[in-house]
Formats: sequence, structure tokens, C-alpha cells
Amino acid sequence: IDPNLYFTRLLSQPRRIDILLAILSGSQFLADTVIREPELLAWVSEPELVNNLRTKEVMLGELRTLSQGAEDKYAWRAAVRRFRRREIMRIGTRDICLGVPMREIVAELSNLADAIVETSVERSWMGLSQGRPLLEVGFCVLAFGKLGGQELNSSADLELLGIFRGGRK
Repeated sequence: IDPNLYFTRLLSQPRRIDILLAILSGSQFLADTVIREPELLAWVSEPELVNNLRTKEVMLGELRTLSQGAEDKYAWRAAVRRFRRREIMRIGTRDICLGVPMREIVAELSNLADAIVETSVERSWMGLSQGRPLLEVGFCVLAFGKLGGQELNSSADLELLGIFRGGRK
């Protein structure tokens, strides 16, 4: 990104400077992310994105679109990593800069994890199931712990169990 363009954008919306300073002083992880991908600052400072809770369904829709556009598993994995970084930046900005209630933050982190797990399983299962729905084939993923309770926080591990009904149908 052109530094002059970046600073022009930064100065054109004073709230972006506040957001940048809050991110840099509030979270090493988010600071490293914005340094690595400075264009994320413009994205997370869009009011309609940062002021609203994003549902699992919205995230699923975006991830499914990314999945359809990914040429191979490497492109898919890269797209999911970018999506995750972007969403973590948005959720972290809501937490640090806007003081959004913790119940919304953990709900969004849980929605993000749910959406990534669901689309990853769907994509992995494509071809193996010959287009049949996962439950019809006899496969599901159970979430335990903080994710199972929809209380995922930034330091929690995912506790998942995949169950497959063997045999022929």
C-alpha cells in the first residue's frame, strides 16, 4: 500500500487515528496484524462493520463464497486465514475501541469458530459424500467447552469431536 495514500486516508477520518492508537496500545496481536495488513484498519473503521454484531449465518455466507472461489486446498486455507485475521481484527476493535459488552464479543468469537469449522468440514467432505448432506451420510461435529457453550474467548482452545456412522447405507 502506498504510504502517502495510507496517511491521507488515515487523516481523512480522525476516528481512524483513535482506533489505530487504541489497537497499538491495547493488543500486541492486533498491533502486529495491522502492521502486517494495514488495509485492515480502513476495513475495521467502517461504521456498519464495527458497530454491528455479525451473525454466524453472515460469516458462513462469506466463507462459502470464498470456498467456491478457491481453486485448490492451498488457496482455500489462505482465504480462511485472511478471513479469520480480518474478523479477529474487527472483533478486537469492537472490544478495545467500542467497549462492546463481553457477551457480544464471546458470541462473535464463537460464531467465527462455528462458521470456520462448518465450512471447513463441508469443503473437506465434498467429493467424499458424493454431494449428500453431512447428516445423511452420518457425520457431525460436536463442540465442547467454551465453544459448545457459545462462550469462546481469545485464549480458549476448541474442543471438537467428529462422529461418523460407519457402514453402508
